[in-house]
Amino acid sequence: MIKRFQHRIKDNKKCELPYHYIFFDTETRQKDIGEGNLQHFLKLGVALYWRRRPDRANDTVKWLKFTKPGQFWDFIEASVPSKSRLVIVAHNLEFDMGIVKGFKALERRGYEPTKLIIDSRRQIWKFRKGDKTLLFLDNMNYFATSLKALGESIGEAKLSMPSPNARSADWWAYCEQDVRVMYRAWQFWLKFIADNELGN
Repeated sequence: MIKRFQHRIKDNKKCELPYHYIFFDTETRQKDIGEGNLQHFLKLGVALYWRRRPDRANDTVKWLKFTKPGQFWDFIEASVPSKSRLVIVAHNLEFDMGIVKGFKALERRGYEPTKLIIDSRRQIWKFRKGDKTLLFLDNMNYFATSLKALGESIGEAKLSMPSPNARSADWWAYCEQDVRVMYRAWQFWLKFIADNELGN
Protein backbone atom coordinates (compact mmCIF):
# COMPACT_ATOMS: atom_id res chain seq x y z
CA MET A 1 0.00 0.00 0.00
CA ILE A 2 1.28 3.45 -0.90
CA LYS A 3 1.38 5.81 2.06
CA ARG A 4 0.39 9.40 1.38
CA PHE A 5 1.59 12.25 3.55
CA GLN A 6 0.19 15.73 3.82
CA HIS A 7 2.58 18.50 2.96
CA ARG A 8 2.39 22.25 2.77
CA ILE A 9 2.82 23.89 -0.61
CA LYS A 10 5.60 26.44 -0.33
CA ASP A 11 4.94 30.06 -1.16
CA ASN A 12 6.35 31.41 -4.42
CA LYS A 13 9.59 33.28 -3.80
CA LYS A 14 9.00 35.34 -6.95
CA CYS A 15 6.46 35.77 -9.72
CA GLU A 16 7.96 35.69 -13.20
CA LEU A 17 5.78 36.02 -16.29
CA PRO A 18 6.74 36.27 -19.97
CA TYR A 19 6.90 39.75 -21.45
CA HIS A 20 6.45 39.10 -25.18
CA TYR A 21 3.23 37.75 -26.72
CA ILE A 22 1.57 37.42 -30.11
CA PHE A 23 -2.12 36.59 -30.49
CA PHE A 24 -3.38 35.64 -33.93
CA ASP A 25 -6.39 34.37 -35.83
CA THR A 26 -7.06 33.38 -39.43
CA GLU A 27 -10.08 33.31 -41.71
CA THR A 28 -10.23 30.87 -44.60
CA ARG A 29 -11.65 30.09 -48.00
CA GLN A 30 -12.91 26.54 -48.46
CA LYS A 31 -12.68 24.18 -51.41
CA ASP A 32 -14.83 21.07 -51.71
CA ILE A 33 -12.49 18.12 -52.31
CA GLY A 34 -15.23 15.49 -52.38
CA GLU A 35 -16.81 13.00 -50.00
CA GLY A 36 -18.02 15.83 -47.78
CA ASN A 37 -14.51 17.13 -47.10
CA LEU A 38 -13.37 20.74 -47.31
CA GLN A 39 -9.84 22.03 -47.78
CA HIS A 40 -9.09 25.36 -46.11
CA PHE A 41 -6.89 28.11 -47.54
CA LEU A 42 -5.80 31.37 -45.94
CA LYS A 43 -8.10 34.26 -46.77
CA LEU A 44 -6.77 36.75 -44.24
CA GLY A 45 -5.32 36.90 -40.78
CA VAL A 46 -4.66 39.32 -37.96
CA ALA A 47 -1.90 39.24 -35.36
CA LEU A 48 -1.20 41.43 -32.34
CA TYR A 49 2.20 41.76 -30.68
CA TRP A 50 2.05 42.69 -26.99
CA ARG A 51 5.13 43.65 -25.00
CA ARG A 52 4.27 43.81 -21.31
CA ARG A 53 5.99 46.74 -19.61
CA PRO A 54 5.13 46.65 -15.90
CA ASP A 55 7.73 49.35 -15.22
CA ARG A 56 6.18 51.85 -17.65
CA ALA A 57 2.87 53.64 -18.07
CA ASN A 58 2.06 51.90 -21.36
CA ASP A 59 2.73 48.52 -22.93
CA THR A 60 3.87 48.14 -26.54
CA VAL A 61 1.17 46.91 -28.94
CA LYS A 62 1.60 46.34 -32.69
CA TRP A 63 -0.99 45.02 -35.14
CA LEU A 64 -0.46 43.07 -38.37
CA LYS A 65 -2.94 42.27 -41.11
CA PHE A 66 -1.75 39.55 -43.47
CA THR A 67 -2.95 37.61 -46.50
CA LYS A 68 0.11 35.37 -46.95
CA PRO A 69 1.71 33.03 -44.41
CA GLY A 70 5.13 34.53 -45.06
CA GLN A 71 3.95 37.93 -43.83
CA PHE A 72 2.91 36.37 -40.54
CA TRP A 73 6.22 34.57 -40.06
CA ASP A 74 8.21 37.70 -40.89
CA PHE A 75 6.25 39.43 -38.11
CA ILE A 76 7.06 36.58 -35.73
CA GLU A 77 10.78 36.75 -36.50
CA ALA A 78 10.82 40.53 -36.13
CA SER A 79 9.18 40.21 -32.71
CA VAL A 80 11.07 37.35 -31.05
CA PRO A 81 13.60 38.66 -28.49
CA SER A 82 17.11 37.31 -28.04
CA LYS A 83 17.79 35.31 -24.88
CA SER A 84 14.09 35.20 -24.13
CA ARG A 85 10.86 33.73 -25.45
CA LEU A 86 7.93 34.86 -27.51
CA VAL A 87 4.58 33.34 -26.51
CA ILE A 88 2.25 32.82 -29.49
CA VAL A 89 -1.43 32.17 -28.79
CA ALA A 90 -4.35 31.12 -30.99
CA HIS A 91 -7.83 29.86 -30.16
CA ASN A 92 -7.65 26.39 -31.78
CA LEU A 93 -3.90 26.51 -32.36
CA GLU A 94 -3.69 23.33 -34.43
CA PHE A 95 -6.10 24.69 -37.05
CA ASP A 96 -4.59 28.17 -37.34
CA MET A 97 -1.04 26.84 -37.47
CA GLY A 98 -2.08 24.56 -40.30
CA ILE A 99 -3.46 27.53 -42.22
CA VAL A 100 -0.20 29.50 -41.89
CA LYS A 101 1.85 26.37 -42.74
CA GLY A 102 3.45 26.48 -39.31
CA PHE A 103 5.70 23.44 -39.17
CA LYS A 104 7.09 23.93 -42.68
CA ALA A 105 7.70 27.63 -42.06
CA LEU A 106 9.50 26.98 -38.78
CA GLU A 107 11.70 24.31 -40.34
CA ARG A 108 12.60 26.57 -43.28
CA ARG A 109 13.51 29.38 -40.90
CA GLY A 110 15.81 27.19 -38.84
CA TYR A 111 13.67 26.53 -35.76
CA GLU A 112 13.82 23.10 -34.13
CA PRO A 113 11.15 21.60 -31.84
CA THR A 114 12.18 21.07 -28.22
CA LYS A 115 8.74 20.22 -26.81
CA LEU A 116 5.53 19.08 -28.51
CA ILE A 117 2.46 18.31 -26.41
CA ILE A 118 -0.45 17.65 -28.74
CA ASP A 119 -3.63 16.08 -27.43
CA SER A 120 -7.34 16.77 -27.19
CA ARG A 121 -6.95 19.02 -24.14
CA ARG A 122 -3.56 20.68 -24.48
CA GLN A 123 -1.42 22.19 -27.19
CA ILE A 124 2.05 23.28 -26.05
CA TRP A 125 4.74 23.58 -28.71
CA LYS A 126 8.23 24.96 -28.12
CA PHE A 127 10.79 25.74 -30.84
CA ARG A 128 14.31 27.15 -30.60
CA LYS A 129 16.80 28.78 -32.93
CA GLY A 130 20.02 29.82 -31.23
CA ASP A 131 19.08 31.98 -28.25
CA LYS A 132 15.52 32.59 -29.47
CA THR A 133 12.53 30.59 -28.22
CA LEU A 134 9.00 30.41 -29.61
CA LEU A 135 6.34 28.99 -27.29
CA PHE A 136 3.01 28.21 -29.00
CA LEU A 137 -0.04 27.82 -26.75
CA ASP A 138 -3.68 27.12 -27.45
CA ASN A 139 -5.92 29.73 -25.85
CA MET A 140 -8.22 26.84 -24.87
CA ASN A 141 -5.48 25.42 -22.63
CA TYR A 142 -6.50 28.18 -20.23
CA PHE A 143 -9.97 29.26 -21.33
CA ALA A 144 -11.89 26.08 -22.17
CA THR A 145 -14.82 27.85 -23.78
CA SER A 146 -15.81 29.55 -27.01
CA LEU A 147 -14.41 32.95 -27.94
CA LYS A 148 -17.97 34.25 -27.84
CA ALA A 149 -18.43 33.18 -24.21
CA LEU A 150 -14.95 34.38 -23.29
CA GLY A 151 -15.58 37.79 -24.84
CA GLU A 152 -18.88 38.17 -23.02
CA SER A 153 -17.23 37.32 -19.70
CA ILE A 154 -14.75 40.21 -20.02
CA GLY A 155 -16.97 42.77 -21.75
CA GLU A 156 -15.30 42.39 -25.16
CA ALA A 157 -18.03 40.96 -27.40
CA LYS A 158 -17.16 38.76 -30.35
CA LEU A 159 -18.66 39.99 -33.62
CA SER A 160 -21.12 38.00 -35.72
CA MET A 161 -19.48 36.15 -38.59
CA PRO A 162 -19.91 38.02 -41.90
CA SER A 163 -21.53 36.31 -44.86
CA PRO A 164 -19.17 34.72 -47.42
CA ASN A 165 -19.84 37.60 -49.81
CA ALA A 166 -19.42 40.36 -47.22
CA ARG A 167 -17.00 43.22 -47.74
CA SER A 168 -13.33 42.64 -46.93
CA ALA A 169 -13.59 45.35 -44.28
CA ASP A 170 -16.21 43.29 -42.44
CA TRP A 171 -13.98 40.22 -42.44
CA TRP A 172 -10.96 42.20 -41.23
CA ALA A 173 -12.99 43.69 -38.38
CA TYR A 174 -14.34 40.25 -37.42
CA CYS A 175 -10.88 38.66 -37.32
CA GLU A 176 -9.35 41.61 -35.48
CA GLN A 177 -11.99 41.44 -32.76
CA ASP A 178 -11.32 37.73 -32.20
CA VAL A 179 -7.67 38.60 -31.59
CA ARG A 180 -8.66 41.46 -29.29
CA VAL A 181 -10.79 39.09 -27.18
CA MET A 182 -7.77 36.85 -26.56
CA TYR A 183 -5.52 39.81 -25.82
CA ARG A 184 -7.94 41.32 -23.30
CA ALA A 185 -8.51 37.96 -21.61
CA TRP A 186 -4.77 37.45 -21.14
CA GLN A 187 -4.39 40.99 -19.85
CA PHE A 188 -6.96 40.28 -17.13
CA TRP A 189 -5.53 36.85 -16.34
CA LEU A 190 -1.87 37.87 -16.14
CA LYS A 191 -2.73 40.90 -14.01
CA PHE A 192 -4.59 38.61 -11.60
CA ILE A 193 -1.58 36.27 -11.43
CA ALA A 194 0.87 39.13 -10.88
CA ASP A 195 -1.30 40.94 -8.33
CA ASN A 196 -1.66 37.75 -6.28
CA GLU A 197 1.87 36.43 -6.89
CA LEU A 198 0.49 33.12 -8.09
CA GLY A 199 3.12 31.83 -10.46
CA ASN A 200 6.59 31.81 -11.93
